[in-house]
Amino acid sequence: MSEGRDRYKDLIEELHSTLEQQDEQKDQKKIRMIELQNDQLIQENRLYEILNSLEGKTIYGTLDFLSKELMRLEDERRAHAFVLLAERERCMREAAEAGKRQLERNRRREFDEMFKQIVKVNQDSIEAYLEDIIRESVNWISDKTANEQVLHLYDKDNISKHTLEKQDW
Repeated sequence: MSEGRDRYKDLIEELHSTLEQQDEQKDQKKIRMIELQNDQLIQENRLYEILNSLEGKTIYGTLDFLSKELMRLEDERRAHAFVLLAERERCMREAAEAGKRQLERNRRREFDEMFKQIVKVNQDSIEAYLEDIIRESVNWISDKTANEQVLHLYDKDNISKHTLEKQDW
């Protein structure tokens, strides 16, 4: 056995060295596999980081957009509320102004009616005054005409009496 062992010692050593080489190769393969797995994990981690970054940017963009939209909507609502308040105030002012205009129209009608009545009273007074003047004028003229006629008749009558008296003489 010793002789067989010595004879095959080279082969045994070669087998041992091959086995060691194979073990080393296996160890190197394991190391390579582990390195590849580590590289894959690193790449996967990088990929996840990239994906997470992209997801974060997408979520950030979406949230930023939604935030801006929310602010825009709030501003729009605020503006709409101001518009409604302004419209309400305008309507109230218009109603107050319409009330004032109505009061003015009523006052104007009252003043117009008073003016008409005053003008009518003035016209009636003027007509009565003119009628009095005309009546007095007519009476005066008729009195004057009557006096003139009476005097004229008296003068005629006196003349005829006078002529009669002269004839009587």
